Amino acid sequence: MSTGATLDLHVNETTISFPFAEAQARDVSTAINGLLQTFAAKQAAERPKRWQAMEYRYKGAGEDDPVAQLELFCNPNAYSTAFDARVLVTLKAAGGVAVTTEGRLSALKADIENFLDAKKGGA
Repeated sequence: MSTGATLDLHVNETTISFPFAEAQARDVSTAINGLLQTFAAKQAAERPKRWQAMEYRYKGAGEDDPVAQLELFCNPNAYSTAFDARVLVTLKAAGGVAVTTEGRLSALKADIENFLDAKKGGA
């Protein structure tokens, strides 16, 4: 269930805020770290090859969960470095509202880190 503190995702000129649990935030952080490792391997590679995309999906835990679905997608083959990378974010609310947008990987990483740091600090 995604109940918990509010996660604020800063995507371009917009902020998307929604309740999110620490466990799911840790899962997103793990996925992002894996993607960053992919970019590091890509930079070190002597020959071009196809790299696996990052796909994170959270499906809400029923009608009581305000987040019906959260999807994050980034294709490392489309960007030369992690600094250039953008993540497709799709958030579907339990009421049926859906938001799909694209933002910088670095901003998503910072937002997740800030959320987890706030949880550590007891905020």
